[in-house]
Order: sequence, then C-alpha cells, then structure tokens
Amino acid sequence: MAMDIDATLTNRDNSKGINLRGVGNWKFGRVQPAIALPIVNAKPQNNVLFRFTGQTETIGFTFSILDTGVRVDNPHHTSEVKTKNEQISYLRNQIYTEDFDVDWTLLDNIYFTSGIQGVITNLTIDSVAGNPQKAVGSITFMRGRIGAL
Repeated sequence: MAMDIDATLTNRDNSKGINLRGVGNWKFGRVQPAIALPIVNAKPQNNVLFRFTGQTETIGFTFSILDTGVRVDNPHHTSEVKTKNEQISYLRNQIYTEDFDVDWTLLDNIYFTSGIQGVITNLTIDSVAGNPQKAVGSITFMRGRIGAL
C-alpha cells in the first residue's frame, strides 16, 4: 500500500497552485523509444536499433478531494477554494486548462522535496460511491520544461 503524502502544484507563470491531500499510488515511468530495422531472415536480437529522440519521464499519482472546509488553493487565487465542488471547478478551470505553454513545479515531502518542473498531461476526477463529500483525482505529470520551436 502506498503511503499517503501531500503535494503541491504551482504554476511557474502566475504562481497559482493547489495543495493536494491524500496523495499516493505514485507511478514513475521513463521511456526512451527505439525504432527497429529488422533484417530479413534474422533473429530479433540481430535487429538494428535507432534512437531519434531522448528520454521522457512521467509521474502519476492519485489524490483525495475532500469537503472538509480546508483551503487548498494558494493565496494568488482571488477566492478561497474549500469545498469539494470548488476544488473540482478550480482543478478543471484554473489548473488544467487549455493553455498549452504552462509549466508547473511539483513538490512533495518525500520524492521531490526540491520540486521538479514539468507539465500536467492528464487529469481525471472520479466520484466516490456513497460518499458525497469525497472524490478521487489522478494526475499524470511529464517532467521537463516548455520550449519554443
């Protein structure tokens, strides 16, 4: 069972952020794609492999959205975000928006105590059956920084 810890996401452009509670189920993944050039009549171990891109790293985790009256947004937001519905609205409309060039800092108490930079690539929110005061969220975070082409 994953240990529940807290984490903070902060927008590096406007300093808006959210404090996430009940964070757990961390998933770490790295990918370094390779393209195979299979040789006719040869075994797979004889394939010629090419790498055209570098490594990517994703970090996924779940968190709790609780209706406890505790403020979860940071002071840069114009109104306090406390209830479950306010938190869901804030996540959907202020945190995970259609803005393409927003990068974030992810900070927690165990893995990323200095904070890491990246983008949010996925946000899901699920209701909890039988508990109207709780929802469970999931975030996938890709490590890196926004670049200009």
